[in-house]
Amino acid sequence: MQSQPTSLHDLAAQIKAWAKAQGFQDVGITDCDLDAHEEHLQAWL
Repeated sequence: MQSQPTSLHDLAAQIKAWAKAQGFQDVGITDCDLDAHEEHLQAWL
């Protein structure tokens, strides 16, 4: 794994690869403004 990502896309790919290596089945990266998705988030929680 690279130590310094060259773009946000590369950073996301590195985070996802690290999470899979730690045993996570899936990883998602989202915007921090969750207003449009609050209902879905609350149902999931």
